[in-house]
Amino acid sequence: MKSVSDVAAAPSSARGSPGKVPGWGALEGNVVLVGFATFLLALGEGLWFRFAPRYLDALGASALIIGLWGSLQDLLDSAWQIPGGILADRIGRKRTLLLLTGLTLIGLLVFLIPYWPVVLLGLVLYMANQAYAQPATFAVIGDALPKENRAMGFVVQSAFKRLPVLLGVPAAGYVITGRLGIVGGVRAGLIAAFVLTGVALALQVKYYRSPPKTAELPVRYSLRNFPPRLRHLLFSDILIRMGESATKVFIVLYVVMILGYTDYVFGLMIALQTVVSLLVYIPAARAADLHGRKLWVALTFLFFGLFPIAILLARSFPLLLLAFVIAGLKEIGEPARKATIIDAAEQAQQRGRTVGAYYAARSLTIVPVGVAAGALWSWNHAAPFWLGGALSAVGLAFYVTTVRRE
Repeated sequence: MKSVSDVAAAPSSARGSPGKVPGWGALEGNVVLVGFATFLLALGEGLWFRFAPRYLDALGASALIIGLWGSLQDLLDSAWQIPGGILADRIGRKRTLLLLTGLTLIGLLVFLIPYWPVVLLGLVLYMANQAYAQPATFAVIGDALPKENRAMGFVVQSAFKRLPVLLGVPAAGYVITGRLGIVGGVRAGLIAAFVLTGVALALQVKYYRSPPKTAELPVRYSLRNFPPRLRHLLFSDILIRMGESATKVFIVLYVVMILGYTDYVFGLMIALQTVVSLLVYIPAARAADLHGRKLWVALTFLFFGLFPIAILLARSFPLLLLAFVIAGLKEIGEPARKATIIDAAEQAQQRGRTVGAYYAARSLTIVPVGVAAGALWSWNHAAPFWLGGALSAVGLAFYVTTVRRE
C-alpha cells in the first residue's frame, strides 16, 4: 500500500488514476489534507465574516467605510497573490501554507479590538490566508492530479470550503439575533475561529508531505510569460468580479435593513446557497473534466449576473429563497474555471506564480468598485445591485464570444 509521500512523488499519470472509485482520482493525500484545513478555516470564517459589514456598522463606520472594506479585500487579494505564488514555487507549498495560516491567527486577534479602523487593519493580516495561500492551494492540486481529474480536485477544495457555511453562518446569525447582539456575536465567532485556525495549522505541520523539488524558474517567469489562452478568461472574470464587488458587502445590509429579515434568516439563506452549490459541484465538475470547461464557466458567469437582480426583486420570502438558489448556482462552473487556470500552467515550477499573476490582475482592477458602490448605496440602495448585474452581463457576453471551446 502506497504512502501519501509515495503518491505525491509518483508520475502524474499514476497520481491521477481513479483506482477503485471512478472519477475520484481527486482524493489524493495532500489534496484531502489541504481540503480539511480549508474546512476548519472556513468554519471559523463562517462564524463571523459574513456579518462583518453589520459589525462595522455597529462600530460606527459609514457606508463609504463599509464599501472601503470591500475594496480593501480586493486590494489585499491582488497585493498578496503574486508574492504568494512566488513563495509557493520557491520555498514550497507546505512552508507557504504554514506561514500564511499563522498570519491569519494574528489577524483574528486584531479583529477582536472593537474599533473600526483597527478592524480594517486586521483585514490586512487575515487576507493573507484568503489570497496569499491561494496560489499554493491551486499548485497542490496541479501537482497531485492530471488534467482529467483537476476539476474534481477543485470540487474537493470547494466542498470543504462550502460545507462549514451550513453550520457557521446560521449559527452566527442565531447568536447575533437572539443572544449576544452583533458586536458580542461577532467577537464570539472570532474566538472560535482562532481555535479552529490553530487546529488547521497543527494538521498542516504534522501531515503535509512535500513532493520532490523541481528546478526553479526566475521570479519574473510567469509574469512575463502569462499563458495567452488565459487572457480572455481573465478579462471576462474581471468584469464578473467587478459586478460581484459592487454588491457583496451590501447583501447582508439589504436583506436585514431594507427587506427587514433577521440575521438568523440571512444565515439560513447562506446555508441554502451552500446546499445548492454542493449539489451541483460534482456532476458539473465531472462533466467539465470529460467534455470541456467552457459551458460550465459560462453558466457560472450567467448566475453571477442574475443574483443581484434577483435580490432586488425579492419582495416576498419565496422570491428571497429563489434569489439564494441562484446564488448557489454561481458555483456550478467554479471547479471548471479553476481547472482551466491550472491546465494553462503546464510547468510545475510556475504554477504558483501563474495563479498568483491571474488573481492579482483580477483583484487589482476591481479595487475601486467597492468604494464606488458605497457611494451609490448612500444615494440609492438599489443602485449597486443594478451596476453589479450590468457588469456581469458584459463579462458573460465577452467570455462567450471570445473564449474557444476545448
